[in-house]
Amino acid sequence: MFRLYAVLACFFINLATVSVQAAEIDYFDIYNELDKIEKGLNSGKITTKDTSSYLKDLNNTQDNVMQSKNEDAASLENVRKKLTALGPEPENGQKEPRDIAQKRKEFSSQEDKVKSRIAKADLALARIDDINNLILKIRNDTLLNNILHKQSSLLHPGEFWDSLVSFTVFLYDIAKSPADWYKELSAQNKKTVKDNLLTVCGAMMAALLAAGALSLYIKKWFGYKQHIDNPDYSQKLRAGIWMLFARGVIPAAIISAFLIWLKNTPLINNGAFGVLLNTAALYLLYFFLTFAVVKSIFTPNNSKWRLFNINDDKARSVCHALLFSITFIYLITFFQDFAARIDYNTAIVYSLKILANGIKAFCVILVCKKFLYDESESVADVDNNRDDDDDIAELSTSSKISLFITFLMTAAFALSLFGYIKLSEFIINRFIISVLILGGFYMVEKLVRVLFHQILLLKFWVRIFRINRRNLVKTEFWFGLFLTPLLGITAFLTILAVWGVSVDILLRNVKNFLMGFNVGGIRISIISLLLGIAVFFISLSLFRLLKNSLTNGKLSKIDMDESIRNSLVAGIGFLGFIISLIIAIAVMGGSFGSIAIMAGALSFGVGLGLQNIVSNFVSGIIILFERPIKIGDWVIVNGQEGIVKQINMRATELETFGKSNIIIPNSDILSGSLVNMTYKNRMGRIDITVGVDYDSDIDLVQQTLVEIMLNNDNILKNPAPFVSFSNLSDNSLDFQVSGFTSNVYNKRVITNNIRENIVKRFREKNINIPFPQRIVHVQLDQLPEKFQEKA
Repeated sequence: MFRLYAVLACFFINLATVSVQAAEIDYFDIYNELDKIEKGLNSGKITTKDTSSYLKDLNNTQDNVMQSKNEDAASLENVRKKLTALGPEPENGQKEPRDIAQKRKEFSSQEDKVKSRIAKADLALARIDDINNLILKIRNDTLLNNILHKQSSLLHPGEFWDSLVSFTVFLYDIAKSPADWYKELSAQNKKTVKDNLLTVCGAMMAALLAAGALSLYIKKWFGYKQHIDNPDYSQKLRAGIWMLFARGVIPAAIISAFLIWLKNTPLINNGAFGVLLNTAALYLLYFFLTFAVVKSIFTPNNSKWRLFNINDDKARSVCHALLFSITFIYLITFFQDFAARIDYNTAIVYSLKILANGIKAFCVILVCKKFLYDESESVADVDNNRDDDDDIAELSTSSKISLFITFLMTAAFALSLFGYIKLSEFIINRFIISVLILGGFYMVEKLVRVLFHQILLLKFWVRIFRINRRNLVKTEFWFGLFLTPLLGITAFLTILAVWGVSVDILLRNVKNFLMGFNVGGIRISIISLLLGIAVFFISLSLFRLLKNSLTNGKLSKIDMDESIRNSLVAGIGFLGFIISLIIAIAVMGGSFGSIAIMAGALSFGVGLGLQNIVSNFVSGIIILFERPIKIGDWVIVNGQEGIVKQINMRATELETFGKSNIIIPNSDILSGSLVNMTYKNRMGRIDITVGVDYDSDIDLVQQTLVEIMLNNDNILKNPAPFVSFSNLSDNSLDFQVSGFTSNVYNKRVITNNIRENIVKRFREKNINIPFPQRIVHVQLDQLPEKFQEKA
């Protein structure tokens, strides 16, 4: 443990303090390079590739300048320390020793040079920021100019009729392209086509039959197995992958082979007909793969193998809507791609873009309605309750999102009709891609969680590393806790990039922020702070391992007095806290002078009335690290009894058995008496006192009480229950029966059952439980005469 601790400590300290000496930077060359980049950006002939290249060069330059500036800042601090060591400069014409004056002049010259280099670095960094802003502005202007370009509107009847005619002619040209291709062939090529047509068709049919047979074989032996009632997620995932292979990969392989054959057959791969076959085969490949993915995820006919938690009706409706959507989206995209490849007239390309936007918008609305809109919220019997507004149910959040998407897609398509085709296409396509990204990252998260869970189920974790299952469960929890935000941030950044945000510049700014920024002359580094906190808790964990080893591990076998052992454990805990704090401060790059200033400010605050706040805060830290109480413990603090629900830095919250909450300051817990019923475990003793007549058989009473305790399932047999003769009271012989339970939280139920059994068994054995009696002696001569006559 100490070896590991030493390695980690050295690593983190070196990471925070050691800097690599870089070659001296020539700022004149940097300024020339920045001028060249700025001139290229202002030329107006810049491309997206050029801006990315410029940005990469700027990032490298910024890193070098920042490293050089940090080194110069360290050198400046060193020189100033030397000047301070020489003492103040003489005043009023006084002379100082020759050697000291020479050293002061030398150090002052070094200080001026370092200041000059730091000023040059700041100027270079400022220019780099300006150029980054210029690149961002050029990108935004280019994007806006592209998507806000207006074309003719289809709302004019003439434009609409021309588009309709153009599209009809386009479909006719597609239909007659095979005949045109065949007519243009020579006589020899026509003979070749006729001779090989049956062979090609036969080969394709054989390939399709083989693919179908292989697909059926995979579905039968590796697909969904109906005899498994409750498959786990890993089984669902494996079956889904096999079904994806059977439904999509095999047809895609056949189509890919056909595409390869087309490219190697010049006779067909020429003219519009060859482009048509290539484009159609390519989009068929896309269709089969997408079809297989949708069917494997939603499994409309096998609900127990579904990867999503969604009911059968919604799964079927969403699946059918998706398949309908991808069919028409791929079809219209095929037309667009084909028209672009054969350089068809711009009018038909323009019309196809508007039609594609309309189809995509309709498909998005359809899928969102099936997936998000809750049809159970539709108002029943509206016609009979038109005047009663209370009968109209409020829409759920998912339904509101569905309506918002409907309005958004409708407005986006309307932009196409008014001539803003590129803007409409940008909004609709980016929305579809964003949804696909979210779905993809969701599936990746599920897949990674399943794989990590399967890895943790391997036996060698327990067999070789001696890690118990409880720690493995905790590991899986923390892994999931970090995985979800990580994938979420990645998906968010990917979506921002899709919508045209300059993510590279954004990430660079975030990196600069995390690496450090200046506040009032003080350098603050977020990464160093986080790294210091991590080192602090890692170091504390290592010291806690040492404490546990002294208490329960191998070191506990050392012959040592128990009081010395306890003192040693407490000392290690205190020393570990101090050492961890020192190392964490060193990793953060802090100085102990600043700590002294903070301590002085804290002392001043305490003197002004913050004693109670600071006392509770420090007490909270002690409680969290010493752990005299934990969440879930049954405690009694200053007469207040309850279960610990929450431990905060200022106060601790208890929940009484009457479900009331008690807030107790942390300082009261440490300064007063504390009873923890479940400090080390939930084992506790139950004591019940009962009195019997003086005429009772003492041995029989004790035997009966012990039997009652032994017959109770909640009372432990070891330690065995026992009975003590506790008191000779005025009216009874008092006995106390005691026993131990493994769960002290059931104390009330156990005591209630034992008391009921005592009453029943005592009645069976004629053992009487007395009640208080008083004998009154009356002296008649002391009574009044009228009472004496009655007596």
